[in-house]
Amino acid sequence: MKVIIFLGGFFPSMNHGGPVVSIDNLCRLLSDKIDFYIVTKDHDLGTKERFKDIKDTWMIKENYNILYWPDSFFTKSRINNLLKEINPDLIYINSLFSYKIVIPILKGKGNIPALIAPRGQLCKNAFRKKIKKYMYLFIFKSLFKSKTVFYQFTSMEERLSILKHIKVRENKIFFLDNISIGPTQNVGIPIEKSTNNLKIVFISRIHPKKNLDFALSVINNLSGDIIFNIYGPIEDTIYWESCKNIIANYPKNIIVNYNGVISHEDVYKVFTENHVFLFPTKSENYGHVIPEALIMGCSVITSDQTPWQANSDQMFLHSIPLNKKDEYLSVIKKFVAMNHDEYKRLSSEAILYAHDKIDRQKIKNEYINVFTKIIDYRGE
Repeated sequence: MKVIIFLGGFFPSMNHGGPVVSIDNLCRLLSDKIDFYIVTKDHDLGTKERFKDIKDTWMIKENYNILYWPDSFFTKSRINNLLKEINPDLIYINSLFSYKIVIPILKGKGNIPALIAPRGQLCKNAFRKKIKKYMYLFIFKSLFKSKTVFYQFTSMEERLSILKHIKVRENKIFFLDNISIGPTQNVGIPIEKSTNNLKIVFISRIHPKKNLDFALSVINNLSGDIIFNIYGPIEDTIYWESCKNIIANYPKNIIVNYNGVISHEDVYKVFTENHVFLFPTKSENYGHVIPEALIMGCSVITSDQTPWQANSDQMFLHSIPLNKKDEYLSVIKKFVAMNHDEYKRLSSEAILYAHDKIDRQKIKNEYINVFTKIIDYRGE
């Protein structure tokens, strides 16, 4: 089976977030069954500077072949010629609203079936009050409702949002879970933990959706020796300035470090260097950083706007509504007071939970079955 994947950014990109991880994990998991071809832009998000050490032809990697294109190459005719060259069984489009990529693909793909992964772009908190997006879906509805176009959902909210906004039949949408895979190499053991200190980490885009200012306002009320490490690209400079204003008024017991952007492989190491991942996001279709933290034994405090919903007996995972700020503070205080033995136990429980939650063989079979169904589809 040949699958060609189109997406707006891929490694060595450091600014595109979860979708890049989704595709990388997909190729790592299924490369023994599927020949993957990735077509992506030749520059990172927020810059036009071409990646170093890339070629103008197909590059052969361990789990996929990849081709980097400048923006101007994403045209109907060029895509049509590329598809004739590769002759894929399936096109996998890793976005719905990257219109400069999506529309030329849908116009130039011929009868090759296409699977679109909206990646949460239609979900409530990501889609509200987006008039241009409604217009986009209306103008190109004949393309989006074509008999050879299908959709992936990873949650019930996303399933309902696809049915609502695109109005396709239920037999044109498929559940495919996101894939989480641990680090490719040993990154060491979790950090020591003593009573009355805590190292907190935030890894995500610096953007209002990710809610860093909320996290900053919560930890402002902590006592003890607190270090808050922030990683991620600054997408909204005005928002970042408002975050820095909060930090400027912190008491001396709280140290905040903005550490810039890190590679995906380094994310795992960072989680072993911190006790708690604080991520009060406003909306996540999946949130790859959550299982990545748990896999490394780092406890997670997140919002209830992700698929990762905690049970009352899981002290290593907390999913708290954003209107319960006091609960965030209360939970973090418990971590501050924790000693090393307590923390080590939670860390072990987090790792076991993550590995139990992620049944990779089951997910692998689901992808193969869905891809096969789409390729063999003969309906209207």
